Amino acid sequence: MKFSLKSIGSIVTAISMMTMAVGARADETPDVRLFNKFTTALQGKTIAFVPMSYGMFLTDGWAHVMKEEAARLGMKFVTRDPNWSTTAQSQAVQALIQEKPDVLVIHNLNVQLLARQIRQAQQAGIYVVQLNLVSNQISDAYVGADYRRVGREIAADLVEACSPQKGKSGKISIVQGELTNAASLQELGGAMEIFEKHPEIKIVSNQAGDYDANKSRDITQTALQQNPDLCGVYDFFDVMALGAAQAIKAAGQQGKVLLYTTGGGQRMACDSWDAGMFDRYWDTHTLQQGQDLMTTISLILQSGQKPGAVEMAVYTPVSVWTKENYSRSLCYDLPNQ
Repeated sequence: MKFSLKSIGSIVTAISMMTMAVGARADETPDVRLFNKFTTALQGKTIAFVPMSYGMFLTDGWAHVMKEEAARLGMKFVTRDPNWSTTAQSQAVQALIQEKPDVLVIHNLNVQLLARQIRQAQQAGIYVVQLNLVSNQISDAYVGADYRRVGREIAADLVEACSPQKGKSGKISIVQGELTNAASLQELGGAMEIFEKHPEIKIVSNQAGDYDANKSRDITQTALQQNPDLCGVYDFFDVMALGAAQAIKAAGQQGKVLLYTTGGGQRMACDSWDAGMFDRYWDTHTLQQGQDLMTTISLILQSGQKPGAVEMAVYTPVSVWTKENYSRSLCYDLPNQ
């Protein structure tokens, strides 16, 4: 086999370049290589967040963590506030698809609203992460509580606490969230799995409070009037449950009628607990969810997978406050609040 001077020169040049590359890799320690991969994947990337609304502890808490972590990681954080409007949320997501952030984080107002746009975003090369409320359309990741499990746990606790075998009436009132809200649907589904196995428990009221404290108060007030021996109220969200607590107190039943609820562990929850409003509290840990969200985003960006190629879930920890383990240190405050 004969080689021309030109071909030999090309081979020598290629070998030299390979040698230099191998030398560079050899000088790069594993920790440096991992760090470089990490920073290359994240730095300069844009995260866009569209919550249901701002002005509530959950979304303000998540945004606080995302903003701080994005700054630390050299990323850009942008957000839109639909202020509880389905139209505004859909329009905000559509506009962001055109702007093409690297990651789109959505907090679905209902299970169907953004299903089509989730697919559109992924087709446009945008990773989509659903936060705490899942859509009918699965995206690259879901980060949030397992609300079916929460529903099962609360129902099981109420079955035991309100059992006629303990001299209780077995009567329970349920105040759901919004009828097409994912968390509300999942909690109810999980709870009914338990209640349906216990005919001794009577659900005397099961209505949607739409996350409105006034509606929760009215629903609970009626349930108490119609059932003076009501044993417990299961209200799906702590801010809404303040209304149920008011109705129970006004009826002179505080400490007698149980009130179980869920929330993110903000300072208001501790204040309400200290006032005797709640008897059990399932804490979804808002700030920890924010950290878990950012870790998930980091892993997605480092994965090298195309948007839509992977479906994953990160079910975040939930803990239960009781009279035995409660402490004000369980709650959080945000700066300037």
